[in-house]
Amino acid sequence: MSKTPEKFRKGHDEGVIACESANNGMTGGALIPMMTLGIPGDAAAAILMGGLLIHGLQPGPMLFDEQANIAYGIIIAFFIANIFMFSFQAVGIKLFVRVLQIPRSYLMPFILVMCMLGAYGISGTMNAVWVLLFFGVFGYFLNRHGFSSAPVVLGMILGYMVESNYRRGMTMHGGDWTVFFTRPISLCFILLSVFAIALPFYRYWKHGGKNKTVESNAENPL
Repeated sequence: MSKTPEKFRKGHDEGVIACESANNGMTGGALIPMMTLGIPGDAAAAILMGGLLIHGLQPGPMLFDEQANIAYGIIIAFFIANIFMFSFQAVGIKLFVRVLQIPRSYLMPFILVMCMLGAYGISGTMNAVWVLLFFGVFGYFLNRHGFSSAPVVLGMILGYMVESNYRRGMTMHGGDWTVFFTRPISLCFILLSVFAIALPFYRYWKHGGKNKTVESNAENPL
């Protein structure tokens, strides 16, 4: 809808504001399936869900029924946080953007040390630090080769739920795995999953394997 679309992809203010507004606006929407169905909508919601699981809280419909005070407390806390963040950012935005002027050679080691201290503080052992470093290197190579780290985070959070419910379904139907393909609802979800997996491969094949991911364009705008 812009009157000057030729200015986009060159650091134009409208383009930066539009993509960042969408990037921040999707977080609230991603929390809806996480709170109501136990399915995180993005990596940030998956991390939040992991924190709730650590404290023995299972996001989903039963959370509102059994622990309504916590569920609605989270919603109210997000509402208050948005008001606080708006006020805080409006006052200090000119100071915060100066962080971008810090060279990465100074900023990244500081962030790494803080992450290591946080990992060590949770368990009190070096095992957590080694796990942090391993997955940090693993995520670096994923990102280097065009793979997003968000599906990995979602898989780690949802993997246990998928396996436990799969075993429960197999037990209920005497080990007959065909029930997942004969029930309409489960068959619908399987077809949607296959479509979601096959679509990127189709687009890649259609463009002759020359298309670039959104992440790589965002990281290298120039």
